[in-house]
Amino acid sequence: MSILQKIVKDVKKRIEIEFSNYSFHGTIKRPRKSLVEAINAYKKNQVPVISEVKPMSPSMGTLLAVKNPAEIAQKMAQGGAVGISVLTEPKYFNGNFDNLAKIRRAVDIPVLMKDFVVDERQIQKGTELGADVILLITSICPIEDFLGIVNSYGLEALVEVHNELEVHIAIDAGARLIGINNRDLNTLKVDLRKTAMLAPLIRDYDENATIISESGIKNHEDADYVISQGADAVLVGTSIMKSKDISKKVKEIAREEN
Repeated sequence: MSILQKIVKDVKKRIEIEFSNYSFHGTIKRPRKSLVEAINAYKKNQVPVISEVKPMSPSMGTLLAVKNPAEIAQKMAQGGAVGISVLTEPKYFNGNFDNLAKIRRAVDIPVLMKDFVVDERQIQKGTELGADVILLITSICPIEDFLGIVNSYGLEALVEVHNELEVHIAIDAGARLIGINNRDLNTLKVDLRKTAMLAPLIRDYDENATIISESGIKNHEDADYVISQGADAVLVGTSIMKSKDISKKVKEIAREEN
């Protein structure tokens, strides 16, 4: 069983317990913040960075003990991040919904709920807590159905793909904000050339799609490379969380002036 299969299996078990008595109370009454618009409005010749609050990873263990997620997110925003990604999966990434709620209250930029979404109730919970964007992974959920649900709540969906077949599925389902994960979720190996391979294919299907390169970006050279290959923005977690100066690291990757 691959690591992705293990994670999804555990997520399904968690949902049946955590959401057994859950009732959706509707969307919160505030305007949603568009990640697509934030990326498109970013400064010319700089790299839009979605900075991720990622306490732990399956491949590297604990990255940073997150005692104050709001403070971390604020530092990321101060560094010039166009959005904040928040892990809400607890077992493998030590994330939680409480972090999402705290970060939403602390920053004024788009917030992405990043989880292994396999149940509509996860989308509803993220909606209630103020997420602007929900990650949908093409290989583990019915993309067309879940994309419709996310859109019906007034949110954006970041649809993640890993290969050419998933690009076809995502585009056919109506995805317009597409993430290319450079990490193979079965082997955990990272190859930035995944963006170079898939970004032009996405662009051929939809020249107006917004493409985000995810995983394996350590510095501004890596960011420049994936942007040169067709990405519009980057999503960075590990290298920022491991940095001694979070704001400075975001600025470095984005090529923000100090």
